Amino acid sequence: MIDEYLAQLRAALRVPRRRRDRILDDVGDHLADAADRLQQEGLDPDVARQRAISAFGPAMLIAEQINRDAAIATVRRAPLAMAASGVVVVAGFLIATVAQPSPGLPKPAGLVRQIAFFAGIVGLQLAVVAGGRVLARAAARWRTRPTWSDLGLVRRATFVFLGGLLATTTGWTIALVDAVGGLPNGRLAPLVAGLVMMIGASLAAILGCARWRRTVESALAAPEADGSDMGNSVLAMPERIIRAMAAQPWLFGASAALLAALAVMSWAETTVVGALPWGAAEATVVAVGYVWLGPALELRT
Repeated sequence: MIDEYLAQLRAALRVPRRRRDRILDDVGDHLADAADRLQQEGLDPDVARQRAISAFGPAMLIAEQINRDAAIATVRRAPLAMAASGVVVVAGFLIATVAQPSPGLPKPAGLVRQIAFFAGIVGLQLAVVAGGRVLARAAARWRTRPTWSDLGLVRRATFVFLGGLLATTTGWTIALVDAVGGLPNGRLAPLVAGLVMMIGASLAAILGCARWRRTVESALAAPEADGSDMGNSVLAMPERIIRAMAAQPWLFGASAALLAALAVMSWAETTVVGALPWGAAEATVVAVGYVWLGPALELRT
């Protein structure tokens, strides 16, 4: 009887394997001890086990609460894990590039390298925005229980972050291989180390995102009333700024596109004529990303 209960609980839990096994061991010990105490009071063994299980609660309700707690922990850990993955990818890129010898007189990069590097920059922007969005919500809810809306945001932002990080890794890998191939004495050791760091961080993010998705989606299976009050804490300031942006979308969106275009123009080319296409492309990417992904990241209604 207790084994059947534990089997139901195991099937409903959506937590990492080690934690699941530990929970099942604790629950099994608790139920066995409770049944033993009831038997000592004179109850039949089957009746004692049934009463112990009834007093503990239905397996599905217990699993939902555990899954909910795991999802809450995910909301708080997600921005830290996202930041760590992004930092490792950027660090790997810098290690691979800074350690390379100077090619001599500066000359424009090839079109493949420019496009690949630009794609990596765009992917990094997506990852930063998605990670920052989760960080803002997690900070606002740090002292309170996250709502179902918060869990849904973390789930959606995780997918955006993962897509951006993969685009960054792919684009920069192509750009690095193309750049080092054009150097007479390109150093392979830092290149390989940088690529391993970038690809390893991306793979770790994929595995982490898969676990977050399972945990959060399990918690989302049980509906709950949402709360919208973020409080007056200083930690909620980023969330309030984001809500102000959502109230004036075109003003903030146009400003972000202009600033991003100016930034990309500063490194893309040395002439205005050569820089304008890249600046226009960057502004277009920012505007399209805001319109397309704004609702998913709750940056606009």
